[in-house]
This record gives sequence, C-alpha cells and structure tokens, in this order.
Amino acid sequence: MKKKIIIRFGDMMLKGRNIGFFIKRIRMHMVNKLKEFEVRYEFTHDRIFIDFKAEDEKEIIKRLHQIPGLYSFNVAYVAQPSIEDIILKGIEVLNLEVNEEMLHMKIETRRHDKSFPMTSLEVTQKIASPILSGAKHKFVVDVKNPDEILYVDLRSKVAYIYMKKIRGMGGYPAGTAGKGLLMMSGGIDSPVAAYLSMKQGIEVELFHFESTPLTPLESVQKVIDLSKVLSQFTVDCSIKLHLVPFTEIHEQILGKVFDPYIITVMRRMMYRLAEKFAKRNKLLCLINGESVGQ
Repeated sequence: MKKKIIIRFGDMMLKGRNIGFFIKRIRMHMVNKLKEFEVRYEFTHDRIFIDFKAEDEKEIIKRLHQIPGLYSFNVAYVAQPSIEDIILKGIEVLNLEVNEEMLHMKIETRRHDKSFPMTSLEVTQKIASPILSGAKHKFVVDVKNPDEILYVDLRSKVAYIYMKKIRGMGGYPAGTAGKGLLMMSGGIDSPVAAYLSMKQGIEVELFHFESTPLTPLESVQKVIDLSKVLSQFTVDCSIKLHLVPFTEIHEQILGKVFDPYIITVMRRMMYRLAEKFAKRNKLLCLINGESVGQ
C-alpha cells in the first residue's frame, strides 16, 4: 500500500498573524533536512504531506525528530475516500500493524471534507464492524480505554489510515526567537540547555573556555563532538563553536585568589567575557546549564 507522512504543528497554530512566518521556517528546515531523498511535498495551512520511497522511511523519520516546531507526525496508508476502499485498506492496516489477539480497539474518524455525505460518527459506525471482523486477529471494542486506535482521516480526494502518532520535538521553529550565546562545557548540562533553547526557537552559538594544559585536551574534543550532535538540530546542520583561550586568566586566578573563591571568581571572569562577546555580536542572551545541573 502507498504511504505518506503527515506533519502536524500543534499549539503553534495558535500564533495568529505570525503563523505564516513560523510555518515558512519549518518548511525551509524540512526541505533542507530531506534534500538527499526523493520526496514530494503537499503544503496546506495546517499540515504537510510527504510522499517518499519505502526504503527511506526510517531515515526520514529520524531526521524529522531533529526539526524544532514539529508537534507530531505519522506514517499513514493512503485509501480512496469511499466506504468500500476505507474498509479494505483498514483491514490491511490492522493485519500489518497488529500482532496480538484480543486487543482493546477503537476506530476514530475525522471528516475534513464536509461535503462527504456522512458525518464522522456515521462513517465510524459504518466501517468499524467490517474492519474489525475482517482482520486476521480478534479485537475487543473499547471506545473509552482502548489499547490501540485506528484513525481515519477523511479528505476531499483521499483518505489516510494510520495507528500511531509520533511525537516530534515540539517547541518553535529554528531561529524564530533570535540568537543566544551558550556557555559550553564538556558536561551534560550545557548541551541539554542548548537543546532546550533550540527547541524554543533560539539559534545558539557555543562559547567554550579552553585552558590546556590546566585542563585535558580531551575535554576540547568532547566539546567538538557534542557540538556536532547539536548541529543536527539546525537548519543547515552547522553550528558556530568559539574556543576561547583562557589559560592565562586561569593561571592568574589560581595564583592570586584565595582557594574558597577560585570557582566564583573564575565564573565571574567567564561571564564577563561571554557578556562582552554577546553584546559585540548582537546575541540577545547568555545560556548555560547551571539551572539544569541544580
């Protein structure tokens, strides 16, 4: 059966007059992310439909998970917008997707095409019994607490049938909330802070204080490796990493500052340098992982 990927935007659709700008950013990010694949897009005001080759499905889904602003998506099977074809394809979908007996099952229809001669509830009542009885496994009908739901998305020229909704990154499209400077260490907290900031639409530049030989050279490589991981979530798969020579300041602090205050003074120097750099490069905020660590 032919399949398509359906993209949803979730709460981002409530952004009012800015919604066009937000969706344009997501489209640009998605097209750039999937440019290596043979895909075709259909753009509507609240959805993106993607035609793709079956062998590319897993890699495309992996890359969709790296796009901020996508609320959810699913891989849907395509059917004709007729009761007969929906029943036939619905049976095929259950046979492909379900491998257990006596699952509690619900069928849910959403009718986008209001010219269709039946309501959503009437369609569900018409197709539910033939689909469930025609599948190779037995099911228990349960509309209140189902184990699985078979969704039927009924549109003017096509019907989409699917079972699983895949959660995306959520948040807002890349670069829609301005630029920030992230103080990057070799630990886990600052990369998490970077990810959470990118998820909220902030374009980040990374700022790492390099103090070899007082700190091991391996820590710099770790920062570079983490930066490569974070770059997967940007529009062009690249991210700026600034390595700041900090050895001389580090040595002065170790030699002249009373031990209990070394870390406090060192952080103060790091903040002063980061603030000056951010102002000079018109970066709107400083970001770090301190709150995440606490």
